[in-house]
Amino acid sequence: MEHTMYTSPALVRQWAEEKHNVRGRQKLEGMVFSQEPPVAGKPATTIRIPWNHLDAEWRYDEASGRYLRWSDGAPHTDALTGEQLSAANVVVLYVPQWNTDIVEDPHSGALSIQFALWYSNRAIIFRDGVQIDAFWQRWEREDMLTLTDEDGNPIPLKIGNTFFEVVPVDEHKIEIEIEPENES
Repeated sequence: MEHTMYTSPALVRQWAEEKHNVRGRQKLEGMVFSQEPPVAGKPATTIRIPWNHLDAEWRYDEASGRYLRWSDGAPHTDALTGEQLSAANVVVLYVPQWNTDIVEDPHSGALSIQFALWYSNRAIIFRDGVQIDAFWQRWEREDMLTLTDEDGNPIPLKIGNTFFEVVPVDEHKIEIEIEPENES
């Protein structure tokens, strides 16, 4: 994918001051973090997200307290370090999407996809080997993403990196399979 946008910090600063009245320290609200494991939730040691041409999978590693990423049954590794990708949190966001009129590939006619990552929808948070049903909110495009329970209370993520899996809300072929830690 080609990226052809160029700018300079001075131009970005000028644009921000003109368009958004940005001066001084910004109010950053959004995600909440805690090292304490959640008291609510269901055990979730494996998360599978089947896609058309590639299946993503996350497996909880109790020793490290992190989810390890797999792609089509093989460890998904960083090309630079060779280490398997891992995350303290995996968050699945259900997001409306639609095709745009932007042609990504002139040979196949493939169109670009617009994901509407604003307003609100369902989410699932995975941390500490537990699945927590949630909602994401982002009422304006400039807002920070927040994750809450059904009553609007923030759900804390584990301190560390977070991997967001964005999946369409209205495609039933996309499923997330969860294997409980202790199957009965």
